[in-house]
Amino acid sequence: MNLLHFIYLTACLTTGLTAGVFFAYEISVNGALHRLKDSEYIRAMQEINRVIKNIFFLTSFLAPVFLLPYLTYTEFSDTGSFYLLLTASSSYIVGTFAITVLGNVPLNERLEIFKEEEATVEEKTKARQAFEIPWNRLHRIRTVFSFFAFAFLLLSLLIE
Repeated sequence: MNLLHFIYLTACLTTGLTAGVFFAYEISVNGALHRLKDSEYIRAMQEINRVIKNIFFLTSFLAPVFLLPYLTYTEFSDTGSFYLLLTASSSYIVGTFAITVLGNVPLNERLEIFKEEEATVEEKTKARQAFEIPWNRLHRIRTVFSFFAFAFLLLSLLIE
């Protein structure tokens, strides 16, 4: 195995892991959280947003930002593999990374400073509505784009 093979392997693993985390969250966690009362939902999301900031998630989430463009650069030519990698890179950087950084994270940060234990019932309901609807919409978008990035990356390996 040479260095380029290792980079491809790492890109596939990290892109796939990120897509898998987002997909699993979309099809299970969001539904379960939606069933919670406002105060429970807010506390749960605050805790999830704290716990997700770990080396394992951050590595798998950030690695494709660097690896996919590098692989695209190495395949620069007028070939199918290049265009598939370009699509994978664009999908991940714009649809997964940028949506997360510019959309989900600011919502997470706003929710983090919300003092659920000091809020009235109405304030909790308002805070949840301001968070849950846009956060889930953005999450759905990044889930789809992370899937596309992973799929196009895998397809690029099949084109020779």
